[in-house]
Amino acid sequence: MGINNIRCYLDIMLDQYCNFKRLVQSEEVMEDHKYYSYLLREIAKIENISRLYYEYIDLEKFRCEVDDILTTCSAEDYDDFFKGLANTNLKIEKLGTKIAKLYNKYKEGIQQVVVYIETDSTDNGLMLARDIASGIVKYSQNNDYSYRHQGKTGAELVEVKGYNSLENVIRLIGLYQGIKGGQKFSCKVFAYDQNIAMRDEEHFESNDVKYEFYRSHGAGGQHVNTTDSAVRAIHIPTGISVECQQERSQFRNRQIAKDALRNYVAEYYREGMLKRVAEAKSEMNKKFSREGVARVFDYDKGEVRYNNITIKLDDYRLGKIDEE
Repeated sequence: MGINNIRCYLDIMLDQYCNFKRLVQSEEVMEDHKYYSYLLREIAKIENISRLYYEYIDLEKFRCEVDDILTTCSAEDYDDFFKGLANTNLKIEKLGTKIAKLYNKYKEGIQQVVVYIETDSTDNGLMLARDIASGIVKYSQNNDYSYRHQGKTGAELVEVKGYNSLENVIRLIGLYQGIKGGQKFSCKVFAYDQNIAMRDEEHFESNDVKYEFYRSHGAGGQHVNTTDSAVRAIHIPTGISVECQQERSQFRNRQIAKDALRNYVAEYYREGMLKRVAEAKSEMNKKFSREGVARVFDYDKGEVRYNNITIKLDDYRLGKIDEE
């Protein structure tokens, strides 16, 4: 993706960068340590791209000035200005390529993670699942991630989206054990990269469909088979094809074939998604078996224990899941 395709996003990013830089100079903001830290994190993410894009804009302005000079300069100065313009164009092209690569890398850092908390339907199991989900939701808020929380029968589902969210959330997977009144119960926490569920290339695009037209055959009389009204729609990435000749109109047959093809492709991708999720879940289950209990929620003592670290249960519910 070249820089011309992302100019609108870069303009927004540059506006955000300038606004963040202005805000961190405010004494009122400096006194709000949480907000101040948030702004510094956001600045760090986009500073390099914003500075380069600012340089890019300056070079474009300089190019326009040289273009104007070329229309009025003398013949003896023309060659020098033309060389300067050629060098400027080369700098702009190289800088634009660099910015586009950095921006694409930045976008790759915006990750979406699906956290699935599996438990039985006992009261204690559901309580543990809710507390785990509550901690992840608050953790997402504390790290300025967007999220969506959904409770299901015997499970909790949290979708988390943000910069480097995959690296930060994936470490929360594992076998969780709860203790209350001397009884032990457990939950399994799975986390999937959203790309496992649906990859970018697994979206139905009209450009991926090839159409072939032929003369209808079979019942229908002379009106059906006098023109090439029958349609075969082929989805190039998967090779799935659908034929339709039920209407006299080629346009209508094409629409019907495309709609049917869309459904078949969606089902094909859905089966692939379920297979990938099942494989990922199987690998995580093996990991749980090897490593045993990852975190213990001791309701009797009001604490959570893991990796020789003990934190208060109430702090965990507030998203302080890594603090002693």
